[in-house]
Amino acid sequence: MFQQPSWHALQVMIKLVMIPIPQYPLYSPTIAEFDLHQVGYYLDESTNWGLEISELERAYEEGKKLCNPKALVVINPGNPTGSVLSRENIENVIRFAHEKKLFLFADEVYQDNVYAEGSKFHSFKKVTMEMGAPYNQMELASFMSCSKGYMGECGLRGGYAEIVNLDPQVKALYLKSISAKLCPTTLGQAVMECVVNPPQEGEPSYEQFIEEKNKVLSSDNFLTFTFRSLINLRHLASFYMICFSFACYCTVSFYVSFFNMGNHGKGKPTNCAE
Repeated sequence: MFQQPSWHALQVMIKLVMIPIPQYPLYSPTIAEFDLHQVGYYLDESTNWGLEISELERAYEEGKKLCNPKALVVINPGNPTGSVLSRENIENVIRFAHEKKLFLFADEVYQDNVYAEGSKFHSFKKVTMEMGAPYNQMELASFMSCSKGYMGECGLRGGYAEIVNLDPQVKALYLKSISAKLCPTTLGQAVMECVVNPPQEGEPSYEQFIEEKNKVLSSDNFLTFTFRSLINLRHLASFYMICFSFACYCTVSFYVSFFNMGNHGKGKPTNCAE
């Protein structure tokens, strides 16, 4: 009940959202849930899933046939592509978003998972600020999570959105909306505190923190961890299938017994129409 006016305000603000294809499947159902429109811009596989400005232009013009595009989602590093945008590419995207007056959504939850030689992560917020006016005055939301990267552990769920230059009235409605929702678990909140405030150089735990972080992020250890996780996941999936089958059997047995009892053993519920 508290979320309705907030999301109505967002619907007025955002008519159409531009999202990458392929993309993390959260965006499509979320856009559909709030009765918004989406238009996909296609990443170029031949250039390692690069983001071409010409493709953004095409998608923008296509979207204008439906309604007024208001937001642009960029996933960097890419999910599921794994691509990492260069600084030059990011600057061009920012210029495009500024020209079209688009709200930029920067999904950057995989920023610690950059392994390709020559690749480097650049945050959209940092680049916009370094580009100066008028780009440092753009509306921008950056997303980060404790479920990925070196701190990622299954079951630890927490994240944040850093929002800059948002209209005060819209921000007030947004805060009201998220205040009415459930928050992450206590463990998730504690991990997020560690993510945003890691040990600093000169502090007693800094050397150990850096050693453990680099060990987790080293490609050999990370691939081994991923492989073992997949094996465990396979066994876990088998266990869940057994539990699911047993639950279905119990449920069906219960309803059969219930209907038989309701009809006193005649094989049909007593309230069933002839």
